[in-house]
Amino acid sequence: ERILLATARVFDFVPEEIPEFIAYVGPQLDDNVWSKPWTSPFAEDDARPLVLVGFSTTFQNHAAVMQRVVDALSELPVRAVVTLGGSIRPDEVKAAANTAVVHSAPHPGLMREARLVVTHGGHGTVMKALVHECPMLVIPHGRDQVDNAARITHRGAGLSLAPDADVATLRASLRHLLDEPVFAANAARLGRSIREE
Repeated sequence: ERILLATARVFDFVPEEIPEFIAYVGPQLDDNVWSKPWTSPFAEDDARPLVLVGFSTTFQNHAAVMQRVVDALSELPVRAVVTLGGSIRPDEVKAAANTAVVHSAPHPGLMREARLVVTHGGHGTVMKALVHECPMLVIPHGRDQVDNAARITHRGAGLSLAPDADVATLRASLRHLLDEPVFAANAARLGRSIREE
C-alpha cells in the first residue's frame, strides 16, 4: 500500500510526477553500533587535509583497491584514515607514513573534519558524506554503488573510477578533487539540500 524510499528526493533522479503511494522519508543516518571510539594518531596541529577511506562492511573483494588508494595517497600532502569495516583483515592493507589503517571508527566524527571521502559508493556512506558536505571519489563494486556514483558525478560532488584503476589514475583524481574547489562547493550545496529536506 505504501513504498517508503529511505533516501533524499534531491539526491535521487525523480520524474516530475510519482505515484501517491511512494514517499521519500530521508536517509537513515544512524552510526553503526560496532564502530570503536576513534583516537587520532596525528598531531593536533597537523594542518594537512584529512581524507577518509571507507569501503563496504561486507566482502566485495576490495582489499587490492584499498591498497592502491593508500599507495596513491602516500605521495600527497594529506592525512588519511582507512577503515577496514570488518570485511578486510588488517594484514591485507599496508599503511603508508601518512595513513592510519583501523578496523573501524565513527564515520560522522571523521567526516566533520574530512576534506574528501573515498568510498565504494554504498548509500549509507554517500549520504553521511554529503550531509557533512564532503566531496567523494567513488569506486563502485556493485549493488547500488554504480547508481550512487552516477548521482554524485552528475551533480559535480565528486568523481568515479573503476575498481581496477591504477595508482597513477587514483592519485590524479584525488589531487584533482582536493585542488579544485568546485567539488566541495557542489557537495556542500547538495548536502545542505539533503539536510533541509
